[in-house]
Amino acid sequence: MTDAKPQTSIRFVPTRVDGLDGVDEVTAYPDRLALQCGKELGEHSWLYLVEKWPWWVPAASFGRWLYRRGWRSGGLMVGERDILAVPLPMVTFFTQPPLTIWMPDERDVPYPQTVFRMISEVLLSGGFATIDMT
Repeated sequence: MTDAKPQTSIRFVPTRVDGLDGVDEVTAYPDRLALQCGKELGEHSWLYLVEKWPWWVPAASFGRWLYRRGWRSGGLMVGERDILAVPLPMVTFFTQPPLTIWMPDERDVPYPQTVFRMISEVLLSGGFATIDMT
């Protein structure tokens, strides 16, 4: 029996993005979020986002230290997610301004295979997480 290898990134076309105009594609990595806007690519490091708020820095550093040593608490929170949002599931990241990414329409896709679920797994592999708002 082999363990499933964690996914290193998830790339998808969002239904809508609030907080940034013209986003054509989103790629979530364990340590950053990449947004394709036309020909421009903007990347936002989770570490950068965390360090923008000084009171998170010690918690972030300690959380990453624990995570690298095998302790999994769920990761440092970088956003919130809502699978029951209307019209589609969405994730709001704690950026300034907040960035809300609406997922592709995957109503007929089993939950473990949805972009919504895979984003959570990719972020967790880097020691980060989103809060479930449902």
